Amino acid sequence: MVLLKKPQDPLSAYNYNTLQLEKKTPVAGSFGISGGDSYNIGENGKLNFFATGAFGNEYMSTKDGKSYGDINGEGVINKKYDQYDSDVYATNTTAMGNIGYKINSNNKINFNSLFINTTNQETEEYRGYAADFAENGNGFVRRNTYTETKLYINQLLGEHKFGDRYKLNWAASRNLVKDKMPDRTSNKMNQVEGGYLINSQSAPNNNRYFQDLTENETAALVSLDYKFAKTEEEDYNGKLTLGYNGRLKERDFEATQYNFKTTTDPVSHAGDIVNPDNLDLFYNQQNFTNDFFRISTFRGGPELTNALDPQTYNGKLTIHAAFASVEYKFGPKFTGVVGMRAEQITQDMDWNTQLGDVGSSTLEKTAFLPNLTLKYALNDKQNLRLGFSKTYTLPQFKETVPFVYEEITQAFIGNEDLYESDNYNLDIKWEMFPKAEEVISFTAFGKYIQNPMNEVTIASSTNDISYVNTGDKGYAIGGEVEYRKLLFATEEENSKKLTAGVNASYLHTNQDLDKQKVKDENKFEADFTHTKSRFTGASDWLVNADISFFNEWNNKESNLTTTLSYNFFSDRIYSIGTSERGDLVDKAVGTLDFIVKSQLTKKIGLGLSAKNLLDPKIERVQENAGGDVLSQTYKKGMGISLSVNYQF
Repeated sequence: MVLLKKPQDPLSAYNYNTLQLEKKTPVAGSFGISGGDSYNIGENGKLNFFATGAFGNEYMSTKDGKSYGDINGEGVINKKYDQYDSDVYATNTTAMGNIGYKINSNNKINFNSLFINTTNQETEEYRGYAADFAENGNGFVRRNTYTETKLYINQLLGEHKFGDRYKLNWAASRNLVKDKMPDRTSNKMNQVEGGYLINSQSAPNNNRYFQDLTENETAALVSLDYKFAKTEEEDYNGKLTLGYNGRLKERDFEATQYNFKTTTDPVSHAGDIVNPDNLDLFYNQQNFTNDFFRISTFRGGPELTNALDPQTYNGKLTIHAAFASVEYKFGPKFTGVVGMRAEQITQDMDWNTQLGDVGSSTLEKTAFLPNLTLKYALNDKQNLRLGFSKTYTLPQFKETVPFVYEEITQAFIGNEDLYESDNYNLDIKWEMFPKAEEVISFTAFGKYIQNPMNEVTIASSTNDISYVNTGDKGYAIGGEVEYRKLLFATEEENSKKLTAGVNASYLHTNQDLDKQKVKDENKFEADFTHTKSRFTGASDWLVNADISFFNEWNNKESNLTTTLSYNFFSDRIYSIGTSERGDLVDKAVGTLDFIVKSQLTKKIGLGLSAKNLLDPKIERVQENAGGDVLSQTYKKGMGISLSVNYQF
């Protein structure tokens, strides 16, 4: 699809792209190329080059799903789409280059450049009941969305040694993100005898939406290492590091929506019975000239001088940080690192949106962030580690702007009063390495959070989801075990080996829910159903397991690797319940993948990937007091791909 700009004269003429639906199933595939070389310069210098590029695409289809929304505490569903289908075609283009210049043994400079371009084209269709426009269950909603995201990363890094005690490291980067959603189309219709009737009870029911985001980020880092406490072996037990880190990020966002409201006879509906796969027969210049429909924005129609002014927000994040750390080897078995980082953070936002009109907000914070890491070697195969740190979590730009982003069954709105959370982290880990490629480890960890942030349904007539500091505190405690075992191996020239591994973690979370705090700190309220809750997005159980077989032949020139992997997460909260509604919870899901990679010759390789073999149901429920109420269910489907690579 070609990226589209906003049409010329969008309110007084129909200058829009086609709405005719073309359904096709693209063929997925990928290819890549990479290469590099190095050159000696003088007696001590070396210049290295490396570049790689790749392109891949995939097609995903969700069929026979269900999507329900706006469910109250008694289980009454106001949006009940019993048929939900989605088709997605995605592409990914990547290019990366690296130039490294080793001036001599004491001085090195590297330049890295990365470009990633992703596109995502999705068609969503919903059929069923909606209290606001399809009480007879004959509603039909279609949304076509195309997004393109371009990421540019450029880094320059240097390392310089002065004698055997001092080392200077520096880095600078300039990154750019451009994200476009050109001409997202949404249409609501009612299925009637003879076709489909365009529903224009509300002007935004049928609309075209344009969104543009640009983000620039500049970062700099400089640090100086000083080694001390020289030993008899001409080594050093201690290292002091001092440095500065700066970051400046700026985002510009604008969005415009054009609403199409029919004006035909409300009884006969002459002229607006349509074929949903060819809406161009209704939405065209002739029917616009005949006044069958009118075009407006969220501000109003062409009679308003500011009707075409887009919704905008601008964000600016500035962070200046000074840091210091000391690493010291107390003995052959005991090493410690202690550090402190001081940051000055300023996040400025200003906006002109449909809800907030013109406004601005500023978040300022001075953070002192200590950290401690200790390592004790019990023997040559076992280590005991302890780590402590203080961190913080900043709200994202979009979470702090009163801008509404609407899904079909749910709307999200930013909160200008949202502020950061402080985190205190502690973990203790024992690890053992019985032999090469084997590991056994146990970790206990904990996190204490002040003013945790969560997604909640706010108290409003539209039941929008927003982002709120929901209480004064919360905590998480848990444990993790990792076990990787070499089950079988041969010592032959053409080796064979069978390995297996499992990583499992348990996490218990708890946080306060304080509706008075929300009322005091925000311009809206959240009437929490409970006074305590787990963290949103956190599963009690996470399990990852795999088993792999590796086989070589033809004097190690050829090989085969097969891997079967399983991933599982238990129930996790999507949104905290309010107004007697239960929490929205994503139910547990387990996925199974099978991957084969083979190097047939030095130049030719093959790959086979079969993903989501179990094809489990993806479900979201609302856990009301009277029982779970289904909110969404669908299947992703299985995916199989074959790849060929050639090295030259």
